[in-house]
Amino acid sequence: MPGHNISEQTFYRWKRKYGGMDLADAKRLKELERENSELKKMLAESMLKNRVLEEVNSKKWYALRRRSKPWCMWWGRACARCEGRVVT
Repeated sequence: MPGHNISEQTFYRWKRKYGGMDLADAKRLKELERENSELKKMLAESMLKNRVLEEVNSKKWYALRRRSKPWCMWWGRACARCEGRVVT
């Protein structure tokens, strides 16, 4: 299209997409598209977090629990439950 620096194909694509809309409708459409994009990103992040949590939850953590000392002694404290004994 002369004077607008866009191709004829772009012009007709825009005309087909926005041809029967008012300016307010076109602005609302753009706003909804932007919102939809943000929601898709949020969903993808949420799904990734769920997948990571499922992976962490599926690990066998029993090996970490088999320490030579109870947790209180690792942190330099004695508790009433173990009374400072070394539990194997």
